[in-house]
Amino acid sequence: MWLFTLDVAETAALIFIIAYLIFNWMIPCLMTWFIKYKYKLSITIGRISLLYMSLREVSIKTNEFSILIDKVSCRSSLFNKHAPKLLTVNISTVKIYYRNGKHSSSTPPSNKLVGKERKKLKAPDVISNLVQFLGIYITEVNLWGWEMVDETKGLHLNTKVSDISVDGCTTVGEATIAACIVFKSKKFECQVTENWLPNEYELSDPFNSPFFKVYSGSGIKHLHWTFDFRLNIIFSPRNSGEFMDNCGIEIENLFIAWEHRDRFMASFRKLMDRRSQNTEAKKEETHSSIWIEKVEDLIFTQSIPKEVKFRIFETQCEISDDNTDFVSNVSGFSFTSKCLVSPINGVDMVTFESQLDLGLIRIEPDRHQSFSVDQFSNYFRLARHTMTVDLDISNLALKSYQKSLVFDKSRFKSNLGLVQQFPRDPFKLNSVLQSVDKVTFESSQLHIQYNEKKGSFASAYIEMSCKDLNHVWSEDNCSIEVVIKNLVTEMDFCEEVRVLRPICFELLGFHLKEEHIGAKLCGSSFQWVPTLEILLFSILPAPSMKSKSKTSSNKEKKEKSMFGFLKGVNIEIFDSKMLYMAENKLCFNVDLGVLHATSDHKRRDVVIERFEVFSSSDFSDCTLNPLFNIPKCGYKSSTSETLHTAHEVVLHKNTAIFWSPLLHKQLMQFVERLKIGRKRFKSKGTNHKDTTASSSFCIKLKKNFTLTGKLAKYHAFELITDDWKIDKGGDSFEWKCKAVRLKFDGLQVGQIDKFNMAKVPKGVGLTRQYRAAGQLIQAENGSWHVDIGKLYLTFPFSYNFASAFNEEFVTCFKWIKKQHKKPSTDPPVLWNDLLIRFHAVRIEVGDDPFEVKLRDNYELLEDEYFESQKRLQVLDNKINQLYRTNLLMSSSKVDELRKQLQEKSASIYIQRSRKLYQNHLQRTHLLLWELEEIQFVTMADPSMFGPEKLKVLIQELDSDSPWPIEGLEFSTLWSRYVRFQVHKWKVQLRDFPQPLMDSKDILFWGKLAAGEVEAHKRALRTCEVEIGGPFDIDSVERSLNSLKWYFDLNCDVTSLSVAFGPCWEPVLAQCNLSFENIFPASKDPSRPLPFWDKIRLLFHGRLCIAVTTLTHLLHASLNPYNTTEEMEVTWTDVAIAWTNGKILFDGDLDIYVRTASKYDDCRMIHLPCIRLTFKLNWVCLADGNDHHAVQPCAPDKLPEYSSNQEHDSYRAFRSQHLNMNISLDTKSTRSPSYPKAILYGSTLRWFENLKLILSGTTRPTRRGVLFRNTRPKKIPISRHYKKIRLSISLNRFHVCYWVSFSMQSGIEINNGKISSCSEHQLFLQPLSDGLIHRPKAEWSVVYVNTELNETDIWLQSAQSQDPSMITKPIEKFFFMSIDKLSYGRESLLGNSESLDGNRIESPQHRLVVHELKGAWTKNNRDVAFSLFDSFVKVQQLKKNLSTEALKSFFSKHDAPTGSPLKKSDNGDPKKGRQGEVTSPTGNSQRSQVGSSPLSSFQGQNAAASSLLQKLISEAESRGVVFSEDLTAPPPQQSLHGLAQSSLDDVIHQKWLIELVNCQVLLKGCETGGYVIVSAAKAHILQREHKPVWKHGTIVPKTTWVGSLEGMQYYATVAVGINDNTPEENIQWVTVENIEERDTTTISNVPEMVGSGQSVGGVVSETVGASSDETDVSVQLQRIISRCKCEFFYTTYGETGVDKIPSGIPDIPPAPTDLELWDETNKPVEAFTLMHYDLNIFTNSVQYTMIMDIVNNLVLYVDPKRKEAFEKLQRLRFKLQLQSTEAQRRPIQQLQNHLRALVNQQRRLEKETYLIQKAQFEDANSEMLQAQRSALEQQVNESKELVAAKGEELHMMIMCYKETKLAATQRLSRKRENKDVSLVRVYEICFKHAQWRLTQTDGQLGIADLVLSNFLYTKTAKSDDSVEHLSELGYITVTNLLPNQIYKDVLVPSHIHVSMPVDRQVGREEY
Repeated sequence: MWLFTLDVAETAALIFIIAYLIFNWMIPCLMTWFIKYKYKLSITIGRISLLYMSLREVSIKTNEFSILIDKVSCRSSLFNKHAPKLLTVNISTVKIYYRNGKHSSSTPPSNKLVGKERKKLKAPDVISNLVQFLGIYITEVNLWGWEMVDETKGLHLNTKVSDISVDGCTTVGEATIAACIVFKSKKFECQVTENWLPNEYELSDPFNSPFFKVYSGSGIKHLHWTFDFRLNIIFSPRNSGEFMDNCGIEIENLFIAWEHRDRFMASFRKLMDRRSQNTEAKKEETHSSIWIEKVEDLIFTQSIPKEVKFRIFETQCEISDDNTDFVSNVSGFSFTSKCLVSPINGVDMVTFESQLDLGLIRIEPDRHQSFSVDQFSNYFRLARHTMTVDLDISNLALKSYQKSLVFDKSRFKSNLGLVQQFPRDPFKLNSVLQSVDKVTFESSQLHIQYNEKKGSFASAYIEMSCKDLNHVWSEDNCSIEVVIKNLVTEMDFCEEVRVLRPICFELLGFHLKEEHIGAKLCGSSFQWVPTLEILLFSILPAPSMKSKSKTSSNKEKKEKSMFGFLKGVNIEIFDSKMLYMAENKLCFNVDLGVLHATSDHKRRDVVIERFEVFSSSDFSDCTLNPLFNIPKCGYKSSTSETLHTAHEVVLHKNTAIFWSPLLHKQLMQFVERLKIGRKRFKSKGTNHKDTTASSSFCIKLKKNFTLTGKLAKYHAFELITDDWKIDKGGDSFEWKCKAVRLKFDGLQVGQIDKFNMAKVPKGVGLTRQYRAAGQLIQAENGSWHVDIGKLYLTFPFSYNFASAFNEEFVTCFKWIKKQHKKPSTDPPVLWNDLLIRFHAVRIEVGDDPFEVKLRDNYELLEDEYFESQKRLQVLDNKINQLYRTNLLMSSSKVDELRKQLQEKSASIYIQRSRKLYQNHLQRTHLLLWELEEIQFVTMADPSMFGPEKLKVLIQELDSDSPWPIEGLEFSTLWSRYVRFQVHKWKVQLRDFPQPLMDSKDILFWGKLAAGEVEAHKRALRTCEVEIGGPFDIDSVERSLNSLKWYFDLNCDVTSLSVAFGPCWEPVLAQCNLSFENIFPASKDPSRPLPFWDKIRLLFHGRLCIAVTTLTHLLHASLNPYNTTEEMEVTWTDVAIAWTNGKILFDGDLDIYVRTASKYDDCRMIHLPCIRLTFKLNWVCLADGNDHHAVQPCAPDKLPEYSSNQEHDSYRAFRSQHLNMNISLDTKSTRSPSYPKAILYGSTLRWFENLKLILSGTTRPTRRGVLFRNTRPKKIPISRHYKKIRLSISLNRFHVCYWVSFSMQSGIEINNGKISSCSEHQLFLQPLSDGLIHRPKAEWSVVYVNTELNETDIWLQSAQSQDPSMITKPIEKFFFMSIDKLSYGRESLLGNSESLDGNRIESPQHRLVVHELKGAWTKNNRDVAFSLFDSFVKVQQLKKNLSTEALKSFFSKHDAPTGSPLKKSDNGDPKKGRQGEVTSPTGNSQRSQVGSSPLSSFQGQNAAASSLLQKLISEAESRGVVFSEDLTAPPPQQSLHGLAQSSLDDVIHQKWLIELVNCQVLLKGCETGGYVIVSAAKAHILQREHKPVWKHGTIVPKTTWVGSLEGMQYYATVAVGINDNTPEENIQWVTVENIEERDTTTISNVPEMVGSGQSVGGVVSETVGASSDETDVSVQLQRIISRCKCEFFYTTYGETGVDKIPSGIPDIPPAPTDLELWDETNKPVEAFTLMHYDLNIFTNSVQYTMIMDIVNNLVLYVDPKRKEAFEKLQRLRFKLQLQSTEAQRRPIQQLQNHLRALVNQQRRLEKETYLIQKAQFEDANSEMLQAQRSALEQQVNESKELVAAKGEELHMMIMCYKETKLAATQRLSRKRENKDVSLVRVYEICFKHAQWRLTQTDGQLGIADLVLSNFLYTKTAKSDDSVEHLSELGYITVTNLLPNQIYKDVLVPSHIHVSMPVDRQVGREEY
C-alpha cells in the first residue's frame, strides 16, 4: 500500500529505479543465463545504459576465443533521423583474443553429428521480418592471436576492422518474400609480427596487453594487408524450406605488405615443425573425415548459400626483404558459385556450380623473379551424378631466377560422374573416390613453360567413368576416354642438345570402356637425355620399403595382375619417334611407323610396321648408323584353359639388325641405365611366380632376317636367314630355318638350307642307343638334335677370310665375352648330347677367274678351230663343184670367198665368246668338298666330366708324352664320346673328272678330347678393338696356344679312293696358297712348322680304320683331265692303325694299271694278307713326344736371348729329320692265294713314263715379287727323310711277264720265301755353280740284305701265233731254278784305305747263289731272243722318234781338244773335283788352248811317231818271221785283260757274285742229248779303278774278274728214247758230284760202277739193269773233269770327267813317252778267258752234240737279224753316194709318219678299250663284238706297220750316222794323220788241254789230243778292221786203237831258235 502512498514523482522515481535495476542487473543476468544455456558460452555483461539503450563491457569467452565488446547501443529512425533503419544496433569496439600456444591444444572438431539425422536449415521468418527494420553498425573490431614458435618467441596476428555496417531489406515476388543482408567494412587491417611470448600477467588481461594493439611498435612486422569489404546475403523466401539463396563478397582497395620474407618463412617452418611434434599421432583419415563431414552437414543442412559471389577489384602488394622491395597489382578477381540441394527419389542430391575469374596480375620483385597472368578462368559444376570443370588460362608466367613456369594459352574442361554425392559414415578419401562414376576433361590450346621446359597441345579430351576409383585398374567398373592433340614439350636447359622436346605428339587417344582399352598415338616424338633423367629421378618418389609383416602377409596372398579385369586392349601408334642420348652424346633414334596391339583374357595381338632404330654420335649429327630395321612384325599370345600361355612373334617382311662395337657399347650403356632405373623404382617386395602356369614362345620369320656387323677395323659380316621359326616351351626348344647365308665384306661365305634344331628330353632319340653302345656310365641324357639340309661354304679367290674371321670376328666375339663376363659360382652341370645331321655339305675354295676363263676360251678356240676346218672343207667342195661348171672362175674370186669365210669364222668366234656363260655358269671352285648324309653325335658322361677326370683321360690317351711335374692348367678342356658317320665324301679339284678323294660309308666312333693349355704371359698377344665415337681403343688378350686333340677312335669305311699325280701339283700348290687366306698363320715369329710337325703337335692318340676297299690312284699323265692313264693301288679288307710314331696297314694289296687300251684293269701285283708297317722316329733336339713343353711367344714379348739369334719357340720340338722303318710281310694262311705279279712290256714302258713324270720338277705356282710371294718354299716331306729302313718278308711270290697282251712270249718266276732288309740314307748336297739352288737330294744305300729261296724261272710262249685268237694255249719251258739266293750291299765308308795302297776287300754288292740250275735250249733261245728283240725294238723306236736322233754329234776323233776338266765360271779350282790334272810339260804347255797333254807330247816327238807308224805298217804286211825265242814267257802273261785287271789302281770292289754248286744245261736242236756244265764255286768280281788317260782325256775304268772252280762238263752217253723229255724231267747232277772233295776215294756203289769222280766216269741214278725195259735211265758221262776257269773283262766309260763317279781320290798324270811302246798296258776294252788244265773225254755222238750246241745255241744268229743286216747292206749301198743333208730329209719325213702311225695305234687301242667297256654293260651285243674284232684287226695291222717302219727308220738313221762318221774320220785323218789304235780285244787261252776221243759207249778210247799254251785273240781297231790271231805252243796226237802200229800220230819236235815257225793271221776290214 505504501506504493500507492507515494506521489507520482516518487512513484516515478521508484519505477525508474526499479526499471534501472532491472535493465542494469537483471536483464544482463537473464541474457547471460540464456546465452550460456542456449549456446554454452561464457558471457558477462558489465552494465546497461538506459539513456542510450546500450550494453557496456560485454565479455564472451570460449575455449579458444575471448571477446570484449565495449559498447552495444541501439538507435531507431523513429527517434533519430540519422538512423537508417527502424532499429539500428551500434557496437563501438570489439576486441577478440584467440587463445593458442602452449595453453591451447589443436583438437579436431567434434563429431557429434556423426550418425545423427541431419535437419535442413530454413530461413527464419524473423529475419525476413527484421532485416528491413534492423541495421548493425560496428565501429571497430580488433583481433589478436599468437602461435608459439620456440620457447621465447612466437608469431602474433593482429587484425583491425573499422566501420562495419550490416543492413538488410526484403524483396517481394509473386508470392514470396525474401530477406537481404548487406555487410560492409571500409577498412580491414591485418598484421603478422614476430615477438616475444606473452607472460602470465599479460595473458590474464589480454585486452590491455601491448601485444593486442595492431601498431604496438614492438616486434618484427612480417605481413600487413588492408582492404575494403562488402558482403551481400539474400535469404530464401518464406515457406520455401530453404535457408539462403545468395551470398556476395566484394573486396576493394586490397593492399598487402610482406616484410622480412625469409625470416618469416623460417619462423613459419619452425611453427609447422612444432605443430607436427606436439600433435599426437592421430589418423589423417579422422581429421579429413570430420572436416568433410562438417562440410557435408553444411551442404545438406542448407547452411551454404545457393549462390556465392566473391570479387576483388584492385589489389596492390608490397614485398620487402633484405635485398628485395617491389610492388605488384591485380586488376580483379571474381568467384561465383551455386549450390542447390534437391530431393530426387527420396534422396537429397546436390547441384554445385562455380565460376572463378582472375584478371590481369603483374608481380615482379626484381629482374630475376616475376609472376604475371593475363587471364585465368575456372568453371566448376556438380549436378546430380555429373561434375564439370572448365579452366581457361592466358599468359600465365612465373619466373624465379633460373626457374620459370609459363602458360601461354590453355583451356581445360572436365566432367565427372558420381554414383553418390557424398558417402556416409565414416568418411574416407577412398570412399569419395569410389563415389566418382564418370570424369570428363577437355582442354584446348595449352602452352606451358617451366624453367627451360615448354609444353603445348592444341586440344585434350578425357572422359572417365568408374564405379570405384580406388580399384580402377583391378575391377570391372571403369570407362576412360582420352584425346590429346598436338602436344609439344621443349627443354632449353640441356647441355646435350640445343632444344630438347621430351614428349611431342600430334594425337593421343585413350579409350577404356566395357573392360576394353583402346589407345591411339600419332606423330609422337620422345627425347631422353641424361639431364632429363636426373630431373625425373629427383622428382619421382622412390618406392617405399614395405614392412616385414606386410611382406609376409603378401606372401600368403595371391597377386593379381594390374590389368587382370580387362577383357580387351586395342592400342595403335602411328609415326612415332624417340631419341635417347647418353652422357657421351651417343644417341639412339627410334622410328616407329605403325603399332597396332589388341588383347583380351585369352589372346593378345601386336602388329608393328616400320620399326627402325638408328645410332648417331651426336644429336645434331646427320649421319645415322642403322641398328634395327623391322618393316613389319606381329606378336600373338593366347592362354588355354590349363593356364598355358603361347607367345608368338611373326616377322612378315625383311628385317635387318646392325651391329658394331660402338653400337654394342651404346646398347650396354642403355641397358645399364634401364637397370639403374628399374632398381630405383623396383618394389622391394618378393615376387612370386605361379608355378601352375606354363608358357611357350614362338618366333616366325616369313621373309629375310639380316644381321649386319661392322667388325673392329676393316671388315664386316652379314648374316641372312630366310623363313625361320623358333619354338620354346618348358624344356622343349625347336628352331627351323629355310636358309641361312653368311657374308663377309659383301662376299658370300656360307649358306645353310633347311636348318632344324630341337631339344629332346632324356630317354628319347638315338643318343640313348649310342650311349649303350659306347658303354657310358649314364644311361640317358638330354640331347639337342640339329638337322641341316645343305651346307655350303665358299671361300672366294684372293679373299683373306682368315683376317676377317679369325682376327676381327673372333676378336670381337672375345671382346663381347670380356664385356659381359661374370664370375660364375654355380657348380658345373653335365652337358647335353648333341646330334647333328647334314644331308649335303659343299665346301668350295674359289679359283682364279682369269684361269677359269683362260681354260674355257681355250676349249672354245679348239672347238672353233675344228668347226672352221669343217666350214673350209665345205667351201672347198663348193669351189670344186663350181670349177666343174665354170672353168674360167678367177682365183681372186676364190680368195675373196676364203677371206669372207675367215671373217665370218672370226665373227662367229666372237659371238660364241660373248655368249660363253649365257647357257651355263662359270666354274668358280678350285677345290670342292662334297659330303652327303652326315651324322655327328657327341655324348657327355660323368666319367669324362670334371677337370681332374679329364686330365687323367688325356694322360691315358697320350701316354707317350711326358706329363709336366708341376701339372697343367687348361683354359679349354672337354671330352665327349663321339660318333661320326658320312655316306659319301668327295673332294674335287677344279673340273677334273677324277676326284681327289672319293669315299663311301664312313663311320667314326670313340673318345675325343680337346684341351688348350692356359697361356703364360709371353703366349698372350694383344688385339686392339677400334670402338669409335667417344670411346678409346679397347684391347683383348688372345692366347697363342693351339687347341690340341686327344682321341681313341675307330673307323669303318666301305670304300676310300685317293688320287694324286704330278699334273695336280700346280693346282695343289694353288690350294695351299688359298689355304693361307683361309687358315691364319701363327703370330709367333718362329719359322712355321711343317705339316708333319703340326700333326705331332696337335693330334695325339690312337686311330684304327677298317676299310673294305682302299684305293690310291697315281696319275701317269701330265694332263689332269686324263682318267685313262693311272696306276691304282688297292687295299682290300685293310685295317689301318695310327698311333704315336707308327702306322700299320693289314690287308690285301693289289696294284692295277689303268690305261685306255687292252691293258686296262691289269692287276700287276697281288699281295694277300700283307702287313705294312711304318715306324716313324722323329729326331729332335729334345724329346719328340714332349709337346707340352712348346710355349709360343708373342712378337712383342720375345725373350732377351732372341735379340742376337733367330727366335724359335719350337726349337726343341721341331724335327731335324725323320728316320723311318718300313716293314712289309705276309702272313702264312691256308688260303690258296699268294703274292703274284703280272707284268707286260707295255706296262713296264708305262712305268718308265710314270717314273719320268714323277721325277720331273714342279714349276713354282704364283711365287715371286710379281705375286707378292717371296717366302721361302716349304720343304717337302721327301727331303725331310734321313734314314729309311725297309724290311720285306714274303712267304711266296709269283711273277709273270709277257711281252704283250697277246702273250706270245714271257717269263714266269716262282719264288719261295723272300726276305729283304735295307737301309737308305738321304744327303742334301749343296750346289756351287753360281746359281741359287736348293741342295741336291742324293739317296745312298747303307746296306741291303736280300734272300730268295726255292726260285724257279720259266720261259713261256704261245703255241699258236694266230693274232685273232683271244685266248691261246701257253707252253712253258724251264729256264732256271735257284735253291737260295743271297744279296748284300754295303755303303762305301771312304777311300783312305785305297790311298795307302791297301785294297778294300769288302765289296759293295755281294750276290751268292746256291744250287743254280739253268737250261739253254732251242725253245729258251727262241723265247729269249724274242724278248730281247722286242725290248731292243721298243728302245730303238723310242730313241729314233726322239728329237735327239738327228742331232749333231762328235766322234772320238772330233772330240774337243780342250781340257778334260770342267772348271767353274769364276775360275776357282776348289769348286772342281778333288784332283787336278797336271801336265808334265810344264806351265807353258798348259797355257796352250785347244790341245790335250797327249797331243802336245806327240807334237814335240813327230819323228818318233812317224817311225813307229812305219814299223807297224811293215809288221802288218809280212806274216812270217824267222825266229822266236822259246824262252819267252807264256802267252797268258801278255794278255790285255789279265794285265789291265791286275793293275794296282783299284778304288773299291763293287760287285761280288758267288755261285755255289751251280749247273747249266745246254741242249742243241739237231741232236737229242744235252750237256751240263757245273761249277762248285764261281766268283765274279767287279772293281772300280782310278780314271785313266785315253785318247787325250780322262775316262773311268771298270773291270770284271771271274773264277770258276771245280768246273765240270757232263753229257749224255747215247741218244735214247727219253732224250726229248721235257726240261722239268731232266736228270740234273747231284750236289755230291758238283761240290769239291778233299779225297778221290769211292764212297758208294754208283761211283764204283761209274768210275768215281774221274773224267769219263758215268753218273747214273740206278746201278745195274732196270726192271722196266721201257724205262731206259739217262746216263751222264763226265766229259771234262774238275778244272778251273778264269775270265777278265775291262771296260771304260764315256768320255769326260763329268762321267767319272764322285769321290775319286786322285787323277793320274798324263802318260810319258816311255809308255807309248807299252801296248799291253794301253787302255783297251778287253775280254780274256783262261783255262789252265782241261781233261776232256768225248765220243762221236757227244762231239756232234757239242758242235750242235755251239752252232745252234752259242753262235746262233737270228734269221731275221740276218735279213735285216742284208737290208742294211743294200741301204748302205743305196745311200753311199748321197750327202748327209740329202739323207736327213727322208728321215724326218719318216719320223713324222711313224709318229702319226703310233698315235693312230693308240687311238685304235683307245677305241678298242671303249668298246670293251661297253661290252661289259651289254655282253650279248653282236655289233659291239664285230666292231671290237675289226678294231683289233686294225690294231694288229698298225703294229706290224709300225714295226716295219721303225726298222726302216732305224736303218736309215744308222746309215746317216755312219756316213757322217766316215766323213768326219776322213777329214780327221787328213788333218791329223793319226795312227790306228786298238779299240777292243777278245782273248781265249788254254795252258794245257788233253782230249780223249772214245767210242760210242764212252769208255773205250780212240785217240788222245794234247794242246798246250793255246791262245786265240780277236782284235778290233779304230779303223773298223778286225784281226784274228791263234797261237799254239805244241800239240800231240796219240792213237789208242788196239793193235795199231803207230801210236804217236803227231808229236812236237825240238825247234832251234833261228828256225822259222809258221803263223797264221787273219784280218778282216769293214
